[in-house]
Amino acid sequence: MGLYFALLSFWIVGAFKVQLRQAALYSLTVFMFGLAIGRVLSIVVDGIPSWLLIGYLGLEVICGTLGVILLKKSD
Repeated sequence: MGLYFALLSFWIVGAFKVQLRQAALYSLTVFMFGLAIGRVLSIVVDGIPSWLLIGYLGLEVICGTLGVILLKKSD
């Protein structure tokens, strides 16, 4: 959980500090899509999980996609 809180803190700081914004968006995008890929792999191997974990997968894909969109806007 410490890693999650550290990354969350970095993303929040990156939202307010322009110098860190792009790095925060890259780390957010990689982190969220990494979680989503792991969850999809788990679904393939272990079968369909509970509705809560399917909801988490949806949120991970949405957050990763928003990161990509914001990175494209910042270029």
